[in-house]
Amino acid sequence: MYSQSEWSVISFVMDTLIIFITGCVGAASPEILRLYKIRNRKLGFRKSYFLISATFFVLGGFVATILPSVTVWGAYYTGLTIPLIISGTLGKPVEKSSPRSFGFPSGSKLTVRNFFWVLFG
Repeated sequence: MYSQSEWSVISFVMDTLIIFITGCVGAASPEILRLYKIRNRKLGFRKSYFLISATFFVLGGFVATILPSVTVWGAYYTGLTIPLIISGTLGKPVEKSSPRSFGFPSGSKLTVRNFFWVLFG
């Protein structure tokens, strides 16, 4: 069996992992909704788009872990607000997109450049 100190370490690691994964899911949520809204459009995806998105999701988990997210809801909201945190850090205001554009420039391919255009306007 495990000693009390070993259980403490295991519990800490599991709690941290749950917070990290929940932050990643929170960061992925807006992108999943955005892709769901444009599911009927024929867009080309580049491999770099998926790499940037995965990096962004991991950033959401990392920020949820380093901030004092003591609940899974707090971790989820931290991941969800990553675009606001990044834009605030860069000093750029976050603007709403029109409901018809879904945040993407009309008639364009879904590229890394357009991904950042949506994030930072």
